[in-house]
Amino acid sequence: MQVEIGSNFWTYSLCEGRERKLWWESEEYSKIFLKSGRNAFKAICNYISADKRKVLFPAYHCGTESEPWYESDWEVEYYPIENNFTVDANKLKQCIIKAKPAVLVIQSYYGFDALNDECNALLQECRNKGIIIIEDITQSILSDIRHQAVDYYIASLRKFFAIPDGGVLISRQPIAIRKIAQGDNNIPLNAMQAYSLKREYFETKNKGIKEEFRAAYVVLNELISVNDNNYAMSDVSLKIWNSFDFTYIAQKRRENYRTLSEGLAKIDYLAITRTFDNDTTVPLFLPVLVKNNTLRQELQAFLAEKDIYCPIIWKKSPRIVDCPKETSAIYERILCFPIDQRYDKEDMLRIFNTVEKWNV
Repeated sequence: MQVEIGSNFWTYSLCEGRERKLWWESEEYSKIFLKSGRNAFKAICNYISADKRKVLFPAYHCGTESEPWYESDWEVEYYPIENNFTVDANKLKQCIIKAKPAVLVIQSYYGFDALNDECNALLQECRNKGIIIIEDITQSILSDIRHQAVDYYIASLRKFFAIPDGGVLISRQPIAIRKIAQGDNNIPLNAMQAYSLKREYFETKNKGIKEEFRAAYVVLNELISVNDNNYAMSDVSLKIWNSFDFTYIAQKRRENYRTLSEGLAKIDYLAITRTFDNDTTVPLFLPVLVKNNTLRQELQAFLAEKDIYCPIIWKKSPRIVDCPKETSAIYERILCFPIDQRYDKEDMLRIFNTVEKWNV
């Protein structure tokens, strides 16, 4: 059982090569590795040439995805995401008719497919009409989800793994992105320091090291957040990326999700909106909707006192003025439980037992 659950990754490998390749790693696709998903969005929004610079985004998203579009003088509008993390095809269609965007961004959440067959048919219609479709596959990167009517795929690689930096821009056609600066060597240096300190904390349980590794992660995130240029992914990160055992990672995440969801389903003030119906999904977190925002904040604080860190993904961007009510419910109530490959059944039972003992 781990001394702490959640927060930043620290375990990584520098083994040579891996057997399993993801679908977009084939020669069929062109790939540009950058330092972050934000960098990839920055690159593509400046690469696209469109007379009408308007993009339609899912209302539930990380603000770092849409911010480069604002910075590049694109007009950004939003379509609703249902509170079970799916897209309603009819609502999306109405938003497309109203906005008439040049670009449509789609995304699946927490490893589960957000789009049904009706949505996929709508995407094909959009593409036939010349609308450029971009899919953020960050949260579904290890799931067997592939939406064909997509022009560009984007992912941040740091959400699933201990990797210093990393984002990727993918297309079936060659992508000519200009002015990509060399990867920043300070990023892997700071990352290795942060990983080493956190590993030492886990091994020694020395609380004095805790503030040290937290400060190191702050520096690392600041380096990655620098956005004045497009930067290539560092060589160290590429080597780590090519060493991951995706089969093991997928198995552990599925097992942990199932174990924890079975327990948390008994808690009446928590709603679990997505469950497994097959083994094609590899979850990022176990997202729940807490009964209300006040309860969510109190539960999150209580768990943190027990060294269980459950993030709120995400806080609503101030750019979204009129957020659809179904999507607002996510922002106001979501809490995410860690279920990743660092943990096992004992850790999941520890989370459930801690939640169960909390006096609401």
